Formats: sequence, structure tokens, C-alpha cells
Amino acid sequence: MNSTFLTPTADPFARTLSDLSTTLTDFAPLVTPIDAIDTLLTDIDTLLKDFGELITAFEGVDAVIELLGSALEFLSPIPIVGEIADVIAGLIDAGAEALADVLTLAQDLNTEVIKPVLEVLEEIVTGLGDARAVTVEISQKVPGYINTIEILHYLSEIASPIVEVLKGTKPADDLAAVLDTFNTVQEDVGKALLVFDPAIRAVGTGVKDLTKVFQDIMHAMGQAGRDALTGIEDAAHALQPISDGFNRLVDAIKPLKWVLDALKCVFDKILKPVIDAILKATGLDALVHKAEDAIFAKLGIKPVLDLAQGHLGNDTIQSTSDSLGPDKGAGTGPLWDATQTALGQYRSGDSSATKTALLTVISAVAQTPLDPNKPAKAPPFPPTPPDLTKPVSGTKGLAAGLAYTPRRIRRMDPSPLARLQAKRCRPAARSMLVAMPEITDDLPKIDPKLWPQSAALVSEIDTLVTALDTLSPQAVSLESALAQMDAALKLPATFDHQVADMSALLGDAVHILTVLEGFNISFVNSVVAPFVDVAKDQNTKMGAVTTALPKLTKAVGDLDAATGAVISAFPDATLIEDTLRRVEGWRLSLGQTIALVRAARIKDANQGNTAKDQIDTLAAQIEASAADLRTRLTAITGHITAISGSVTAVQGGIGTYTTVLADITQHSTLLSDKALPVADQAVHVLGVVNSIVDPLSGLIELLDNQPAPQALGASATCPDADSAMKTFGIDAAKVITAMAQSDTNTPKSFESFAEGLAEQALPLTAMATSVSQAATTLSTDAVSTFQTNAAALKTSLAGLTTELSETKTYSTTITTRTGTREDITVPNDIIDNAMLSQAQAIMNSLGFAAKGH
Repeated sequence: MNSTFLTPTADPFARTLSDLSTTLTDFAPLVTPIDAIDTLLTDIDTLLKDFGELITAFEGVDAVIELLGSALEFLSPIPIVGEIADVIAGLIDAGAEALADVLTLAQDLNTEVIKPVLEVLEEIVTGLGDARAVTVEISQKVPGYINTIEILHYLSEIASPIVEVLKGTKPADDLAAVLDTFNTVQEDVGKALLVFDPAIRAVGTGVKDLTKVFQDIMHAMGQAGRDALTGIEDAAHALQPISDGFNRLVDAIKPLKWVLDALKCVFDKILKPVIDAILKATGLDALVHKAEDAIFAKLGIKPVLDLAQGHLGNDTIQSTSDSLGPDKGAGTGPLWDATQTALGQYRSGDSSATKTALLTVISAVAQTPLDPNKPAKAPPFPPTPPDLTKPVSGTKGLAAGLAYTPRRIRRMDPSPLARLQAKRCRPAARSMLVAMPEITDDLPKIDPKLWPQSAALVSEIDTLVTALDTLSPQAVSLESALAQMDAALKLPATFDHQVADMSALLGDAVHILTVLEGFNISFVNSVVAPFVDVAKDQNTKMGAVTTALPKLTKAVGDLDAATGAVISAFPDATLIEDTLRRVEGWRLSLGQTIALVRAARIKDANQGNTAKDQIDTLAAQIEASAADLRTRLTAITGHITAISGSVTAVQGGIGTYTTVLADITQHSTLLSDKALPVADQAVHVLGVVNSIVDPLSGLIELLDNQPAPQALGASATCPDADSAMKTFGIDAAKVITAMAQSDTNTPKSFESFAEGLAEQALPLTAMATSVSQAATTLSTDAVSTFQTNAAALKTSLAGLTTELSETKTYSTTITTRTGTREDITVPNDIIDNAMLSQAQAIMNSLGFAAKGH
């Protein structure tokens, strides 16, 4: 087809009509497959994000397994719990290498395949949006150009015989010049189409190829990916309480692990009550024996990763998407603009030269007398002018202009693909809701008279746990509020596009109405009159909205960044769990240490108090540790209180911001659901009217004024010279009048357009006020407040992390449950090497040490 664009023809209109008909036939139908692939892209985007979540979830499971492995290694030497630990340790050891390999594969796939593909999809989305806009314009505007050019073609067919009849006269010379003018126009259109055609044709090929690729991906990977993610989530849910339980044992036993080197009775009285209590509270024994079926059997994601690698890890998507990238999609717009500029030369409203040419044709046909020296009888006019009213058949006839394709109306509820368009892949804040059953051991209560610091610490720990229990639901509520705000912050971007579309449509409407007014045809003016004032008034008011919108967009962008800072600083569930475990470990290990001192005092009393001073010294050291922990606990409590305050402040701010944006939400809904469809249809109908009026304006004006034949200067020798043209003009007028009628399914009268777009239906003044107020509210202090709260939250969390760091350590050699000797170094918060030496000396002097060591 390309080679024909510049092929010269005797008829200056036939070539363009053929080319435009082919363009309309080939490219207007692209709207449907572009919309179909747009939907498919949403599904692919969701699928790939599922794979991203799958990999993230697998990394989370791996992190928990790593933490669990350290706990199991610590607990393995200890009687009772060691046997349980070894069961799951065996499962981990057996699958550790395979899990590590799969994790590496998953991470590589995410980095090297999934993320790049998501970037390509983002580019495709941008390119498709631009290409769709062009194809919609083709479907909407090319029929109008065809209408206009068919009319010009018919007028030229009427005028051509007159050139011969009037040869040698000025009208004949003028008509010949007109035909030369339109030959030049045809050449300009051919040049524009020569460049435009391959660009838009490449889009069609890319859409076809990518549709097949994406359908294959969805078919092969869709359910498999979702099933794998469900399996990993199930495994994580099953694994978490096991990891929590074993790590609670670790925190509770750390300061007393060295007791394994003492007599069994000491272990039974000091460590066993706490171990039993934790095992009972957590149900670890039962959980561990179900672990293989509940956890490791559900981590078999390698087949799914292989599927993803096979369907995504090649150049297919990249190569087939090259014609749909943003540069290609955006490139079609300027090429179409150039084509329209060339086509505009067929419109008298756009070209003064064309207007003069048309008046020349009409004047020659309707007003010039025949030269008596020429043949007495004029050649017959073409018997069949273009039919203005017949149903659409291909692209012939002016009724083709009524084949309406609505533009894509942007709505405020973005799909996953819209999130991709916004270049946002924000991590979800993790819930801090922690369900950790309370541990109740059988150790004696701590006597505050003997152990004032220790007893006070235990009481203060209980208070802190209550505060953490309060913080958890706060955090869950904040997480939900942040998600709502995230959605609210996307709205202005959508609203911005809606306002731009509305502004463009009103601008188009006013432009066409101004062109029609310029023709000064009374009945045409009467047809569009109900819409004129409304369109011009609302177009002016829309200017106030578009002027105010950039400030709101900037304020929301700044607030969005501040929101991201809050989310990045959001309290991680593991930090709260660590806090609970750590302070619980302080309580339990302190209780065991005091129980050990109590047992030593009883035995020492039976032996004459020979070790009393040593025991008192150890007790004082323990109290000193408790006093240090109270200081740290005060700091922890302060950080938790600050975190809670920041969470409350952030949530209050979110409530304010979402309220501020509520009016914008209502305006966005009004635009998408009502105003934009009406404006789109109004501009379409105006375009059809203009496509008829423009080339026939001179003729319609003559008919509108209804002059007598003699007034037109018609020769008596050719009394019917203007009858065919008159009939044609009357038919055109009927079509234009029909534009003002209402259809029950698609209102398209200009009265209905005015009603649907007037201030009462589309309150643009209130919209501009809402935008300005929202921008002012958000830009005044919203961002700084959010940033302040985010910084406070981050500082408090960092302080909490610091206070949870263990400050003491001891090293010794113990006898394991299998009888082997093992060197250990244990970080904790109560016992250091000096205290350990003191305790071991007391144990040895009182006969607590295990025999044979």
C-alpha cells in the first residue's frame, strides 16, 4: 500500500479517498485488540507481582529458617528440648541445600527476568495508551475527512465538465486552478500517510504478537504461580510459631545454659520448669512433628520458577514489544498530527485557500452563464451524488461519520496496571499483630524484699507487654489507613488526566463551533445554538481548574514521598516480636537465676553457711543486672510510647488528608461517569456536522438564503444547471438537521449536550475551588507533619533496636545431653564471665557440679 500514496492520478480526490478508506479499514479496528491486550496486561502485571510476592515470601521463609537453625543449634545440647529440636533440625539439614539453591534461583529470576519484564510492560502500557489515542482519532475523524473529500469529489465532478464548456473564460481558468490546488493537497496528504502508515501498522503487528505471548504466559503460569504462593504462605504460617517457640526457649535459657554442667537435680528444678512451660504454651512438640507435611512439602516452587524462566527469560517479550514502547507509541501522535495538518487543507475552515477554491467552484456552477459560442447543451451532471443518509457500508457515505468509537474514560479506581503506570511498587507495611501465648512457670515468685530490683523489673515488664498489646491493633489500623491513603494519593494523577481530557474536549468543541459560526449559515447556527454559550462558558471555567491543578499535583507528590518515608520506617513485626521475646526472656531467666541462688542458700544453710558471702555477692550482682535492665526497660518503654504516639499522629493526619481529597474524588467520579462521555459525544457530533458544512458552506448559504434562479444568474439556455447541486445541498442540510435530534439510546441533541455539560451538571467553579483548597491544605503543613512523624518513628525504632542488643556474654564448656563436651560462648543480659566464675565456684563448693567432671 505504501507505494501508492504518492502515485499521481488524474482525479485529485480519488487517491486520498482510497488511502483514507484503507487507513480507516486497517487501523480503526485496532482499538478493540488494544483494549483486549490492555486487559491482558493487567492480568500479566498481577501475575508477575504474584511471582514477586512469591519470591519475597520464600526469602521470608528462608530468613525464618536461618533464625530457627541458630536456635536449634543452641538448644540441641539441652535435655528434653534438644530431642525436639533435632527432629526439625534434621528436616532443615536435609532440605537446606535444595532450599538455598531454589532461593538463589528465585532471587536471580526476580532480578534478571521479572523486574526487567515489569519495566518492559510499563513501557508497553505507555506506548499502547498513545497508540490507542491515535487509533481512536482515526476511527472518529477519518470518516469526517472522507465525508468532506467525497463532497469535494462530487463538486469537482460537477465542475469538470464546465471547464470544457467554458474553456477560454475566467471561470474556466479559475476552476482549472482549483483542481491544480487540490492535486497539491493530495500530494501533501500522500507524503504524510507514507510516514504514518508503517508506524501505526507496526503497532498493530506488535499488538497481535504480544497478545499471543501473553496468552501463552497466562495459560502456562497463572494457576501454578498462585498455587505456589499459597503453598509458601501456608508454610510460612506453619513455620512462624515453631521459630517463635524455639527462640523463646533460647531467650529464656541463655543466662543458664551453663547449668547443664551441674547435677541433674539442678536442671530439673531450675531449667526444666521453664522449658516445660514454654513447650506447653507453644505446643512445639506437636508442631514439630507436623512440620514436614505442613512446611517443607509446600516449598517445592522450583517447577514454577522453571515455568517463569521458560516463558519470561528470553527475548520474546522484549523483541515483540519494540513496536509498542513509549517512543513508538508517542511517535504515532506527531505523525498523525502531520497527517491531519495535510488533511486540513481540504477544509475551508482550516485553509483560506480551500475556502476561496470552494467558492470558485460553487460560483462557477451556480452563477456563471454559458457562453453562447460554446456548445448549446452542457454535459450531463453525474447522476448519482454521494448518499448522505444511507446506513454505513464500509466507509462510503456521510453516515459513516456517525460510526462513533468512544475514547477511553479514565476512572479513579486504578487497576494493578495503573499502579504500574504510576511507576509505583510500594511494599506493604507488615502487621505488628503478634499472638504469643503467655508463659507461666512453676518457679517460686520473686520476693520484693529480698530482690527489690528484680521484682520491680518483672512488674515493669508486665506493664510493657500491656503497652505492646495496645500498639499491635494500632499498627494494624495504621496499615489499613496507609493502604487507603495510598489509593487516595493515586487519585490526583487520574484526576489530572480526566481534567486534561475534559479541557481538550471543551477546547475542541469551542474550536468547531467557532468554525461553524464563521460560515454564518443561519440554520446551522440554529442547530448548534443551544450548546454554544455552555461550551464557551465551561471552556473558560475549565481554565481555572487546569491552572489550580499543578499545585495540587505537586503537593500530593511531596506527600506521597513523605508517606513512603513513613512506610519505610514502619515497625516491622519481627522487631515487636523480638521485644516481646527479649523482655520475656529477661523475666524467665531472672526467675531461674534467682531460683538457683535460692537453692544454693538452702544447701549452704545445711552446710553451715560456708558460702554465704559468695552467694550474697552473686545475688548483689544479679540485682545490679536487674537494675541495668530496668534502665534499659525504661528506655524501651519510652520508645514504644513514642512509636505509639507517632502511629496515632500519622493516622490522624491520614484522616485529614483523605477528607481533603474526598471532594476531588467526587469530582473525578462526575467527570468519568457523566461529563466526559457527554463531551466526547458532543465533539464527535460537532465533527460530523463540520465535515458536511465545511465543503458545502457556500452552497448551503445560497440555499439557506433561498434566492430565485434569476438572482443566481443562471442562463436561460441552461435553466437546470444548479438542480443537481441544489438537491445535494438539500440532502446535506437534512443530515445536519438530523444531528439535532435525540436518540433514546444515545442522546446527541445539542440541547442534551448543553444540559449535560452546563454548570449545574458540571460545577467547574466548585471543582476549581476544591482543587485550590486541597492544594493549599496539603502544601501548608501536611508534608512537614508527615516527615516529622516519620522521622520520630524512625528514631524511636532505631533506639528500640539499640536497647534490645545484648550487653553481656560468658564462655564455658558444658556437657551435652549425649555426653560430649562442648565449648560455648553465650550473649545475654544477666550473666557475664565474672558472675559465671562466682556461680560455678559456689556450685562446686556446695557439691552441685556434675560427677565425673
